[in-house]
Amino acid sequence: MNPLGGLPRRKKVLEQVGGKPLVIDAGNALFRATGLDDEDSKKRAKFIFETMAALGTQAMAVGERDLGAGLPFLLELAKGSKVKLLSANLREKGKAPFDASMVVASGKLKVGVIGASPASKGIPPLVAVGDEVKKLKGKVDVLIVLAAMPYPDALQLSTELKTQVDFIVQSGDSRQTPAQLSEGNVVIGAGERGRGVGRLEVTSAGGKGPWVNLDQAKIDQQLLEGLESRIKELKERRKGITDKKALADFDATLKDFDGRRAELAAKANAGSAKGARAFKLQWVALDATVGDDEALKAKVLLFEPTYAAPH
Repeated sequence: MNPLGGLPRRKKVLEQVGGKPLVIDAGNALFRATGLDDEDSKKRAKFIFETMAALGTQAMAVGERDLGAGLPFLLELAKGSKVKLLSANLREKGKAPFDASMVVASGKLKVGVIGASPASKGIPPLVAVGDEVKKLKGKVDVLIVLAAMPYPDALQLSTELKTQVDFIVQSGDSRQTPAQLSEGNVVIGAGERGRGVGRLEVTSAGGKGPWVNLDQAKIDQQLLEGLESRIKELKERRKGITDKKALADFDATLKDFDGRRAELAAKANAGSAKGARAFKLQWVALDATVGDDEALKAKVLLFEPTYAAPH
């Protein structure tokens, strides 16, 4: 009855971020489910879309749940909106109703954003996204695909496109996943119905190497420090061993530990290597601890009366 999420909480989180972040949405945001075309659902969808625009959302992929009331309704919503609806593969009578991509500055980076809809809504996503990637090649620093499709289909995009894209943000499933390093790119499951906001910080030094997860690098550094302490302890214990076989076994263990230390050191320092591209992803669950923007909450209650109940 009261799932995580809520526009009043999204507003609070975005205000806390400060600055001018690039705000994008992976889609499947407007209708509770497919096939809802009653007037109340349409009014609710219109309110959500207009609020997303007011909160600074710059781009959104077109998902199946966004087409609940049909393409004409969505096209009408998009007229004059600050939210750019994107779909590389959606087709209506052989024509593309929305732009496939957009290019926007975010900090010092030029970011390309491509939208992808489910395969059932047009031409195969892989073909359409691949064509758009070729158009943007060399024109952007970071390339993001907003994949409003099932998670396995997003993984297929990741596998086939490999290093041609940097991030694939998927929507439509209930899962919300940590960043998954895959095939030279990063796949992120954004969950559904606005239950969380992901904050993605990217450091690109113009390098072409693989992406490095700074959170994982931090964990690797902690593991490395623990291993260093263990090796030091073992070397002290070795001084008291006189048996040749025991010494040989001990030295084999130390050699194994030294090998593990070298591997961990390489992983822990990968983010600072020449040409490295690093990122950090933080998920903020929109639960009661976030708090609500009360003015926006009053508007939400007109469409979602149960939002007043304890979450």
